[in-house]
Amino acid sequence: MKIGLICEGITDYIVIENIICGYLGIDDDNINQLQPVLDETSQKQASHSFGGWENVLTYLQATDFIDAADNHDYLIIQIDTDECEHKNFGVKPISLATNNPEDFYRLIKNRLIEKINEKFPTNFQQYSEKLIFCISIHSLECWLLVHYQKKQPTTHKIVRCAQALEYIFDVQPLTVNRKMVPYEKNYRCYDAISQPFLNIDNIEKTCKESLSFRLFIERLNQVKAVELLLSITK
Repeated sequence: MKIGLICEGITDYIVIENIICGYLGIDDDNINQLQPVLDETSQKQASHSFGGWENVLTYLQATDFIDAADNHDYLIIQIDTDECEHKNFGVKPISLATNNPEDFYRLIKNRLIEKINEKFPTNFQQYSEKLIFCISIHSLECWLLVHYQKKQPTTHKIVRCAQALEYIFDVQPLTVNRKMVPYEKNYRCYDAISQPFLNIDNIEKTCKESLSFRLFIERLNQVKAVELLLSITK
């Protein structure tokens, strides 16, 4: 199985990679980071590549997207929704995420499909079976926060999740191999704090608290079922 990953940044990439490996039971060799490009040596964003939600939307309209879809079994498209009301994103109102998260998720997904079809109108229809939407409301840190909160609130937190994570790790520093890992928005830290998602039990627990996370995992579950069927029929 060959999976391509289109996302906002390298911290998003490593978290999603760990989720995929944990849920599908595959090695990271099966996953290619397409947008933004990762410098494998420094584990930083390559100097010629740009991240952010606007560049995700731009990538979906490019011939690079078509090439990626042709050369991968699946493409994962990740985007945060905290800037959805920006004129270049164009999804309103953001308050719908609180009042009706299912409808809000649908609006974001439809916007991504519009971008996929904007320059090549048949792209989504042609590649839909390969596409996996990874829409994090309002940021991917909100998924991580579900795992690290000691007491789950009655309503899943979807704003200022990075700040909440930073506070948690200030109070209780994260240690990996007996070394403290300070909370920073970089590859090393996000790789460390997303290690629990290599365990499918932690993935299933997070699904119960986060709608957007659950919808992503449900799509991965469809992929798992297809790949299992293909392995049986070979």
